[in-house]
Order: sequence, then structure tokens, then C-alpha cells
Amino acid sequence: MKSRQALLSSLAMLVIAGTVATGSGASAKNLAKTAHITGVVQSVSGTTIKISKKGKLYTVNASLETKVENKKDAKIKLNDIKAGDHVKATGTLSGQTIAATIIKDRSLK
Repeated sequence: MKSRQALLSSLAMLVIAGTVATGSGASAKNLAKTAHITGVVQSVSGTTIKISKKGKLYTVNASLETKVENKKDAKIKLNDIKAGDHVKATGTLSGQTIAATIIKDRSLK
């Protein structure tokens, strides 16, 4: 009887520990996800690009680590991108904002 009680007690502790370990407070709904957004550049300001896709406006934030390329995969500068260009931004999407890892300007050769 005591060993069964000890076993049940240990099992309960493992379940509680597993719940605590996996319940970091962030729900799957709130986690950011990787996305690829292709659209038309509306504006460029500093390290931020606004692009529109199907009536939605997205904010693309670049960092020092963001790769910026033309359609031939050659490195370009962020300020080479202009309003009206077609771009594809890849990165972490949270709402309508992308923390970009790659920005590819499909208009530039």
C-alpha cells in the first residue's frame, strides 16, 4: 500500500513538473511565426519598409543582421529599395509586423 501511494505521489509530481515546464505563459496563439510576405513597397524610412499585400499594410523592420538582396541574390543596400518596388520579406511575423531576416527586391537586377 505504501509503495502504491509513493508511486502515485511520484506520478503526480511528474505531471505537475511537466505542466510547469511546458507552461511558459505563452500560448501557441501568441507565439510569433515565420512568414514570407510579398508585396509592393509603399514607403522606406530608415530601417523600416511599409509594404502592401491584398489591401493589408505590413511593417518590415530590418536589423544589422538582415540580408538585403536583389532578384539575382546579389547584396544591395536597404536604401536601394524604393516605393513601387516588389519585395519579398522573410522573417518573424507578429500581427502586421515582420522582423526581417531576408528582404529581396524583385524589381532590382
